[in-house]
Amino acid sequence: MDRGRCSKRREEAWQDGDSSAKRQSVTLGLETLDCTVCSEPLKPPIFQCSLGHFLCLSCRCEILDKKCHLCVVETSFERCFGMEHVVRSVTVLCSNAKYGCTEQVTYYQKEEHEKACPKAPCFCPESGCSFAGPTMALLGHLTAQHKCPFSTSLASGMVNMCLYFEPGLRVLH
Repeated sequence: MDRGRCSKRREEAWQDGDSSAKRQSVTLGLETLDCTVCSEPLKPPIFQCSLGHFLCLSCRCEILDKKCHLCVVETSFERCFGMEHVVRSVTVLCSNAKYGCTEQVTYYQKEEHEKACPKAPCFCPESGCSFAGPTMALLGHLTAQHKCPFSTSLASGMVNMCLYFEPGLRVLH
């Protein structure tokens, strides 16, 4: 690409003001965005050896001999601001999208979001049952499929559901 076209694209991007307006869907193997040592998602700060192999902060701190784990070249592991920019821009859908979550999160924050996702499915506690779904659907499932009696009570703005199973007594709150 010649300098004139490069400068024109840079000028257009600057005039747009918002780089997110210049988005395009791409296919990428997400393992490309994982640390090559621990396989956890890369998140800033990201480091690289002198030949460009990436690793996360925790793994960089553990490497005491200053040699790259892949190419075995002695290196100083410098910050890789370009890769940091890339991982900040990659967003993915929550795995709970099929249960109604519409969140798009940064790739390296996906696991953290999913641990606290309000749309995460509830699973049927009945042995051998494979039901998974939203809380209210689970309630309907338990009462319809397993004929479980339940009661609700309002306390401190929360709904408590007590379900009783037979044989033996199992209580869910």
